[in-house]
Amino acid sequence: MSIESWGGDRPDYKPDVFTTAYNSDQFKVSVTDAESTGSFSQQVMAWFFYNNGPNPIYFSVNAGVTTDNFKVPAKAYMWGDIPTTSIYFICDATKTATVYALGMW
Repeated sequence: MSIESWGGDRPDYKPDVFTTAYNSDQFKVSVTDAESTGSFSQQVMAWFFYNNGPNPIYFSVNAGVTTDNFKVPAKAYMWGDIPTTSIYFICDATKTATVYALGMW
């Protein structure tokens, strides 16, 4: 099924994400061409984020993110079960994006 057949910009697939978490925290971060940090209120065991765009982002769970890190296109998401308190983002020069994240513990 294509995105167009859904009548919008929703993907035609979804991940199955399982967790034993009882609590969660969220953040929204405006990503620029300087390192932008999204932080949870405490260490989370699993996380999910959505790049709302309009541009691709690069991310790392370690400080010092660069455009050599993992690239996430606009309107795409990423998840992981790597414990962290922060996720670091950056865009290409002069570009911006908005990221929404959910962390669980």
